[in-house]
Amino acid sequence: MKPLPVLLSLLLLAAPVVAAVGPIDGHAGEVAGVVPADAAAAPSADATTNDVTAAGDDVTAAGDGTVVGDVAAQGTTNGTSIQNETPPGYNVLSLPPDADTAWSITGHSANLGPASELEVMRTTGRMQTEEIRANVERASSLEERQRRIVAAESGIRQAEVSLHQRQRRAIEAHAAGEISDEELLVELGRIALRAEILADRLDVVKNLADETEGFNLATENLQLRLAVYQGPIRSHAVDVARGEAAPNRVFVESTTDGLVLATIVDGTYVREVFRDDKWDRGASGFEDVSDARNVTTSAYPNIADSDTSTLGSGTPVRVTLNHDPGQLRTFVSAGDGGVFVEHQTRDLEKFTEGETLNTTQDGLNLTIERTYAGGPVRVTVVDTETGDPIQGATVTVAADQGESTEVGTTNEEGQLWILSPGDSYRVTVIDDPRVARLTGIEPMTPPRVEE
Repeated sequence: MKPLPVLLSLLLLAAPVVAAVGPIDGHAGEVAGVVPADAAAAPSADATTNDVTAAGDDVTAAGDGTVVGDVAAQGTTNGTSIQNETPPGYNVLSLPPDADTAWSITGHSANLGPASELEVMRTTGRMQTEEIRANVERASSLEERQRRIVAAESGIRQAEVSLHQRQRRAIEAHAAGEISDEELLVELGRIALRAEILADRLDVVKNLADETEGFNLATENLQLRLAVYQGPIRSHAVDVARGEAAPNRVFVESTTDGLVLATIVDGTYVREVFRDDKWDRGASGFEDVSDARNVTTSAYPNIADSDTSTLGSGTPVRVTLNHDPGQLRTFVSAGDGGVFVEHQTRDLEKFTEGETLNTTQDGLNLTIERTYAGGPVRVTVVDTETGDPIQGATVTVAADQGESTEVGTTNEEGQLWILSPGDSYRVTVIDDPRVARLTGIEPMTPPRVEE
C-alpha cells in the first residue's frame, strides 16, 4: 500500500492561495503572489469576445443590452442577467448546493519539515505492529493466541472509529474558519498515514489468524473503511514532498461534513470528494453486491458501460469503473447512504465539459474554457496576426476583487490547464509587453451526482 499521508504534509506547505471565497471571514479574498504587470495592464479599446465587446477589464454585452455570441456567465453583464449552465459530460460528487462552503486553491512543494513528524509516526507504528505480532506468537495456548488476535483486531476497529471522528472534526474546523488550509491538509496527512499503518497492521493480524488452527477472521470491511481516508491526491502529495514530482496546485472546498480536493497532474485531472453525511456507518451491508454497483452506475450514467469491478459486500463497497478518459472509483454506503467517496482521474485532452469564452486584446487572442468550481480550465493564447500559439506566456488568476497569482506559463501549443476558482475570477495572460484579460468568469454549475 502506497504511503499517502506524507503527501498531505506537502499540501500543508501550500504557500500561495489563488482565492478563498465563502461565508467564512478567514477565507475571504486570500490571494498571494501579486504580478505587477497584471495590475498595470490595460486591454485595447476594441477588444472582442465572439461579437461580445470588452470595455476596460470587463466582458460586456452588445450596445443594445443583449447578450450575443456564445458567452454565458452567471450574474449581470451590462445590466443584463445571464443564466449559468451545467456542463454536459461526467457527473461529479459535490457538496450540497445549499451548503455554506469555504474554498481556496493552494500551491505546495517539497518540504521536509512537516514530513518529519509523519516519518516518526510511521516508524513508531511499525514498531507497534511488530510488538503485536510478537505478542500473538508468544501466546502459550491456542485459546490465548485466538484471544490476542481478536484483541488486536478490535483495537484496529476502535482506531478506525477515532480516525473517522478526527477527520470529521478537522473538516468542520476548516469550514468554520478555525483552521487554515495548510492545517487541514496536514491533519488529513496525519489521518491518512495513521490509516495506512492500521491497514498494514490489519494485514499482519489477518495473516496471524490464517496461520491459527481452526480460526477465521473477516477483515475486508474494516480494510475498506481504512481505505476511505486515503486517495490519489494525497498519494501524489507524498511524491511532491519527497521531491519525486513537480509542485502543483490543489483546490480545497469544505463544508461541515464534506470535502472536495482537486488537482492537475501530468495532463490528468484528479478529484477526491468525501461526503460524511452520505455514509451510513451503522448499516448492516448490501444483500447483493450488485446493488452497490447499480448505485454507482445510476449516479454516473455516462460511464455506466465501462469496465466495472467491486470489492466488499458490507458497508462500504468499493466500485471501480475504468473508462477511456480515465477511472472512477467510488465508495458506496449501504442503508440510507449512497456514493459518499469519489476518486476521479480524467485525461485532460478528453475533457469536454468546458464552455468557451474568448477575447482579443493587444494582439493576443485569449480563450478560456470555463467549467465548474475545482474543475480543469484550459487557457489558450495565440497571436492574432499570425495565428501562432504563444509559448511561455505568463498566466495569472485572481478573484475579481483580489490580487493576482501567477499559476504557470503556456506550452508550445499556447495552452495551460488551471483549476477553476469557486467564485467569480479573472484570468490574465502576459506576453510582455502585450496583455490580454478576461474578467467576471463564473464557475459553471457542476453536473452533480443526484442527492
